[in-house]
Amino acid sequence: MTANGELRGDWEVARIDEVAQVNPRREATDYQDDLSVTFVPMAAVAEDYGGIDTSILRPYGEVKMGYTQFKDGDVLFAKITPCMENGKVAVVRGIAGEHGYGSTEFHVLRPFSGVEASWIASYISQKTFRSAARQNMTGSAGQLRVPKPWLAEQPVPLASTQEQKRIIAKIEELLSDLDAGVASLERVKANLARYKASILKAAVEGRLTEQWREEHPDVESASVLLERIRGERRARWEEEQLAKYETKGQKPPKGWREKYKEPLGPDLAELPALPDGWSWATLDQLVDSASNGFGKRRQDLGEPAVVLRLADIAGGDVSFDDVRTINATNDEVIRYCLQPDDLLVIRVNGSPDLVGRMVHYFDQQHKNVLYCDHFIRLRLKMGVVARWIRLWSDSEQAREYVDSHKVCSAGQNTISQGSLGRMHVPLPPQEEMAIVLELMDSFGANTQAVSVTLKHTILRSGCLHQSILARAFSGKLVPQDPADEPASVLLDRIRAEREAEVRKKPARGRRASKKSTGQQESFSFSASTISNQE
Repeated sequence: MTANGELRGDWEVARIDEVAQVNPRREATDYQDDLSVTFVPMAAVAEDYGGIDTSILRPYGEVKMGYTQFKDGDVLFAKITPCMENGKVAVVRGIAGEHGYGSTEFHVLRPFSGVEASWIASYISQKTFRSAARQNMTGSAGQLRVPKPWLAEQPVPLASTQEQKRIIAKIEELLSDLDAGVASLERVKANLARYKASILKAAVEGRLTEQWREEHPDVESASVLLERIRGERRARWEEEQLAKYETKGQKPPKGWREKYKEPLGPDLAELPALPDGWSWATLDQLVDSASNGFGKRRQDLGEPAVVLRLADIAGGDVSFDDVRTINATNDEVIRYCLQPDDLLVIRVNGSPDLVGRMVHYFDQQHKNVLYCDHFIRLRLKMGVVARWIRLWSDSEQAREYVDSHKVCSAGQNTISQGSLGRMHVPLPPQEEMAIVLELMDSFGANTQAVSVTLKHTILRSGCLHQSILARAFSGKLVPQDPADEPASVLLDRIRAEREAEVRKKPARGRRASKKSTGQQESFSFSASTISNQE
């Protein structure tokens, strides 16, 4: 069938229930309860018609009731969202025994003689078919399903049996080549990720700038930078204390400076050696202040202000494409307002890999931007140090620290301010730090360009997959063979065989006789209706 609905002259259009049984009746078996049979859960069927795992076995006694029965050669079609939309379609091959069992969320299509299972499966795996199925789902949100009546009446193009086989063979050949290409791209993608991790490791261990250090032996060491940071923090603390006393009209009491608490440093005995000029520090030693975010979801007081959420973090950066505003008072704006070079740390998240990840906030265009309580804000006065900490936070060592200090509860992973503050950070000299960041920016731009190219190429391969199917079912994928019988002959034979089967079914009493007659009349009506339509 072509894109505009036209059909090749020697093909036919039939309803799905004319070429296959839809959810055939369960067949009786003589299996013993302890017999191992094939079991196919939804997870065993790959997305995008990517195959089926029939290796799972379960005792017949556990699956004989409440599960879907199928046979070798049947087509499984996921009927529930989002599995249907994701293309969970498969042809059953190589099951243990005559019957297998699986999820109740499968429709089963059992092709009639002369119809290839792969022909049906390939056709219904197309995105155009799945899109139409999505529009006709019924049920409640999250439990939407493709109804059997809708599936049964859907039109499917039908070629002769021999042409079906040639087309399916060509589809499998082309898709095999395409899949090999995609697998190669995925390997490149995985290698790129490993390469990025190895470069990051070299950067935070000082191996990336070994030659630079040899050429610049007289730079100011990190210990001097660390002392300056400590001194600036203490000076700010003293200014804040004096301001508080002045506001109250009081003179500072004797010994007030002794109340200052110096942040604890790292335990060097447990840390590896660093290059010359580098020093270990804790986050507490490098950060001016740490604060959890704005916890309100709505309020009447105040004026609208942007409050960043986890949804506003894209690719490790802040996105203002779809931000939310919440009323905030002036005091709340002052307390939670972000400044350039602040670090936002994901404090709580359902994903263990996301908790503890950092975002460097450097936006200077938007005013009065707040952050929600899923974040911890780390404030530093030195932008180069903030960017270095952001770089370090993605390193293997930093992730190991977060993994060992996060708390898991009710499906959420959380890192506290206290645990975060004790994280150790390798600190290079400031000049070397700037060089490393410059090198990593250049490297990041190059790898990002490669990543984008890979992503677009993989997406194009998906479009090519669908294009192959579209050509297949428009009769343009393989040459025609004039010796093939017309599809109308195949369809007539299927109808005749079905009618003969209905007639030879034994009557079982008055009710069974009526049922058999009703089935025959129903089929005759269906056949005549389609004939009239043709």
